[in-house]
Amino acid sequence: MSTSRSFEFEVHHKKNGMIIEKKSYHFTTEDYLMGLRKKQERGEIDLFCCCSNNIEMRISKKPHIYPAKRDLGHSTNCVRNPRYEGSGDYEKAWVYDEEKGEHVVRVEAMIPSTEDKKSENQTNENRNKIYIEYSTSKRKGEATVFGLASKLNMMAWQNMVLGKKAKLPEDAFELAKYVYGVSNHVRLANKRNPLSDMFHKPVNIRDVQVQKDIFYIYMYYNDKRRGDTDKLFNGTVKDIVYGKNSFKQEYGFYIDIQEFERKLSKESHSNNFVMSGFAYKSFKYDKKLTLGTYCLIPISEKGLFVESFYEKEVFDALCTQQRPFYKPYLPIEEYKGFIPDLIIDEVNKKTIVGEIFGIKNDEEYERKREEKIVLSEKDEFKAIYDFWKWDANKGESLILPK
Repeated sequence: MSTSRSFEFEVHHKKNGMIIEKKSYHFTTEDYLMGLRKKQERGEIDLFCCCSNNIEMRISKKPHIYPAKRDLGHSTNCVRNPRYEGSGDYEKAWVYDEEKGEHVVRVEAMIPSTEDKKSENQTNENRNKIYIEYSTSKRKGEATVFGLASKLNMMAWQNMVLGKKAKLPEDAFELAKYVYGVSNHVRLANKRNPLSDMFHKPVNIRDVQVQKDIFYIYMYYNDKRRGDTDKLFNGTVKDIVYGKNSFKQEYGFYIDIQEFERKLSKESHSNNFVMSGFAYKSFKYDKKLTLGTYCLIPISEKGLFVESFYEKEVFDALCTQQRPFYKPYLPIEEYKGFIPDLIIDEVNKKTIVGEIFGIKNDEEYERKREEKIVLSEKDEFKAIYDFWKWDANKGESLILPK
């Protein structure tokens, strides 16, 4: 099969040169890479990128995979080429730094430059809008805070399911610990250190510099304290929202309540949310940090990002059945570049690509649904995957074939 993009590398037998397996760069866990590294050190295997340049690869101690010879690069259609732009939102906004083994997210829309801050700080009206969330991106390759948070969430879930322990999270708080782990390999394009260094930690508000110290928040929204406020010494009243981190510790943040309610109403297909974004101290007498650029991502019972009520229903059912699954964020070549709603990956079984069909009266949606079903019947697809679909409008069983 000829492909327009390259996502994979090959593992070759050292002595006879035969291909042992092909593996997507996107689905390599640290445990898997450590295993390859040991085999490389023993002289059992060679690694080569599947792009047209077919360059040899090595595994570092960290571990991550990188070119064996730094003067040779990937072809432009390879996901590992720094100029690769991809097709979907999650690809365009992210690049990969092979030398450091870091996912780099472009954050022009999330954190303005120093010059932008100075111009916005001129008036009190703009003071609380230093970190502005853009719901849509007009500039090519620009990331939103929603895209950052949802991808961290999906990457963490995928690492749990495909990792050495190969397990579903016990609860959302366990997943949040993996989110922190993933963030250690993610860097904002305008920062030197990984995102994990920015994660919110217990801090004395008096020690925080106004509008300079930035913290990253990934917490579960506590709606039981909805409506709480703080009254400052000058009589100013500020609205507060509360969130719990991975250790179930609760913290409050100042927000614009109208904006918060608007975000909440847009994601009504779940009653559980991750509060994620960037917090800072907006005024020297503040008692709490202010959430500026942030989003609310709806999640399943165990913490996975969901895009509809139907997804939540299916994801919760799969967890009840203890089926190892994840929500992919990148396209599948054999699936004509479509991104399925879920993938079930069980030991010694063929991978299942799953679709949840629920939208009515949408011609474009109907056309893509039929195209996906036709694709699933092709020999090329069936040689690698099984296909499962759930039609929410027909109320079919949520029990998937084993």
